[in-house]
Amino acid sequence: MSPKESKDSMVVTDTRSTSFSGKGQQPPQRLLGMALFIGLALMLSAACAPRVTQPPKPAPLLTEQTPFGPSMTLAEMLEQSLRTQYRPPNIDFPLPEQMADSSSALPQRSGDYFMELSRESVTLHLASNVTAFVLGPSASSGGEAQARGQTDDIPEAGLAVGHANGDIHVWSSWPCASLTLPTAAPVTLLTWDGVGPFLGAGNAQSGELHAFDLRHCARVGTVPGQRPLRHAALSSSSTWVAVTDTGQRLFVGPLGELFSNPSNASAVLEKDPMRHVGTLRFPPLALAFSPREGLLQSVDQAGWLLLWTLPDLTLLEQVRIPGGPFGAALFHGGHLILRPAGIDQDVSLTSHDESRPEPVIWDIPNSRAVAAEEILTSQNASSTNQGAPWALLHFFERFNLDAGLLTFRTAQKHWLRKLHFGTPRLSVHAADDDGLLRVTEPDQTQRWYQAATGRPTDAPDHEPTRLTPLAVAPDGTVSWNGRTYALADPAQTRDGYVLLVRHVPEHRFFLWWAPIEEARVSMNSWILPDKTDLLPIRSSLLQDSPPTWISLSDHRQPVGDMQ
Repeated sequence: MSPKESKDSMVVTDTRSTSFSGKGQQPPQRLLGMALFIGLALMLSAACAPRVTQPPKPAPLLTEQTPFGPSMTLAEMLEQSLRTQYRPPNIDFPLPEQMADSSSALPQRSGDYFMELSRESVTLHLASNVTAFVLGPSASSGGEAQARGQTDDIPEAGLAVGHANGDIHVWSSWPCASLTLPTAAPVTLLTWDGVGPFLGAGNAQSGELHAFDLRHCARVGTVPGQRPLRHAALSSSSTWVAVTDTGQRLFVGPLGELFSNPSNASAVLEKDPMRHVGTLRFPPLALAFSPREGLLQSVDQAGWLLLWTLPDLTLLEQVRIPGGPFGAALFHGGHLILRPAGIDQDVSLTSHDESRPEPVIWDIPNSRAVAAEEILTSQNASSTNQGAPWALLHFFERFNLDAGLLTFRTAQKHWLRKLHFGTPRLSVHAADDDGLLRVTEPDQTQRWYQAATGRPTDAPDHEPTRLTPLAVAPDGTVSWNGRTYALADPAQTRDGYVLLVRHVPEHRFFLWWAPIEEARVSMNSWILPDKTDLLPIRSSLLQDSPPTWISLSDHRQPVGDMQ
């Protein structure tokens, strides 16, 4: 092709692409169809395009403070259980006629039953189907626990309860209130140092122990199930875990990370995840890591305290604490509190039995036994019950697990109402030579009063030689030497009956209905309270001395003779 032909050819090609005439010309109908097709496609794409709408409002975030709703401290839970299970008693109990109509087995005449209101230690039912529980011995968020209902009777502590279905309920200052095991197995192993937010839970028979972060209700680590376990402990930052098996062998190792890349796993974890560091001489009572995770501590029933250094797991010290055998132990800060096995857990905390062995308090850094006064901190120096670590040990012993029912024995006393059949036995004897009255109460306790003033007094050093029995009228009055004494006071009237109340200092009332016509005193002389929940307390038995009225719903402390 010549240069000219080449040029013409290029011109022709250019003409084809820009002109509707000549060779290669496209008909107008075809172009029109293509335009219609493109327009239809644009219309369809516009119809299918998403409509522009306002963005939805963001859902409330599950914050770290309340990932699954607000939690409850142990003190708040116990206080709520007390209010629910033991409400203030109602003193308005049925009349004798109403009691007789309700059942043929009940007494058929007035005076055949009476009510007792007494202040006693009560037992709270906390949870059912319980398979394990653990208490963390110290608070986790500074003074936050005290701001949320802390009381003097309940030290700062947390409680975790495991159930047969694998659920775990937690009451503490941490935000997590409930957890669940990843496997459907009863929770029979729980560990919690109470300092950090990490709680260990699992099934002892399967040997699996899972670590949970109570700040997020998240499972953050696990110990594979290789052996049946007895005890376990997690370090405060969940770096280390220690377990003992049924053979009292102690295994220690770093906690496996569930969500890490296996290729980036710790070389120590890959080589020896749980190292056998020794076999304990006797069944262990407690395992614990030091707060800074530099030591592992264990103590057994015979009192052997063993200390290992971390991370090399070298046995640093072993010492036998005198005073054993021991039944319970608690690591608290730098101290170990041991309860001798001979101490009866059912003995009242307020009793002072000289024969009872005192708890042993061991100063771990100085390796010596110390007196209770030496470990009182400055902020708790005025409150031994709250500040002393052994008070936590006593507090823990008030929890009891029996046949799946977890209970708690309160230390403070609360009002209870009891129904007794028969008549309240009140008797009075006058000691003529001493000018005294001896009153035998319905509970058969005896109290002495001065005849001249009607006020309570101490029992005489020697039993009076002459005691004259005095008649007690149906309205609870007694006459002697020209004076009238009131052992009971009317509190209510209803349908021809009067409710008589006898106060037995310091913590007991007896109430019974009596027909008004049997009372010797005129109704006009009775000044009854306007409210129906008030009870009388006498400072003097003289009838002319009016009683003081108290309300049980507002009066929680023990009441004694008014002076």
